[in-house]
Amino acid sequence: MTELEQQLLSAFDALENEWQKQQAASEQALKDLQRMFEASSAENKELKAQIYSLGKLCSGLAERVASLSEQVQDLSRKL
Repeated sequence: MTELEQQLLSAFDALENEWQKQQAASEQALKDLQRMFEASSAENKELKAQIYSLGKLCSGLAERVASLSEQVQDLSRKL
């Protein structure tokens, strides 16, 4: 094998190694992104449930305030 062929083979091997490293890094990044997406989805689901509960609580409180307001008006009329 000539010196030029050895240099070309060495350069090819270096490129191949670099490509393998980049491929592994890309695969790891994809796994990390998938894990983050799954965690975000789970948090989203939990937050939606909390928002729903808070919405129901607010509706109940609004009804209670309206009822108390009517009671106050009724009492003021009686005075």
